[in-house]
Amino acid sequence: MSENAQLEYTLLQEETLSMYLYDRNGKLITSFIENKTSQAGSYKQKIIIPSFLSSGNYDILIITKNDRLLIPIYYQHQ
Repeated sequence: MSENAQLEYTLLQEETLSMYLYDRNGKLITSFIENKTSQAGSYKQKIIIPSFLSSGNYDILIITKNDRLLIPIYYQHQ
């Protein structure tokens, strides 16, 4: 993943969504979205990786009222 990426997702119903970036030790690095309510539909979320991060494995955590999705990523510092 580069410093600027885009995550595409689809909501099947109205959802309140949060999206976070964590390191592999479970430390919160940044939040991309917090408690944003969106209607059903397709979305694109810009993902900007903080410039202070070193290359390595990280996780994007997406949380809705009824579900959690963990997306492992590898970030290569430019």
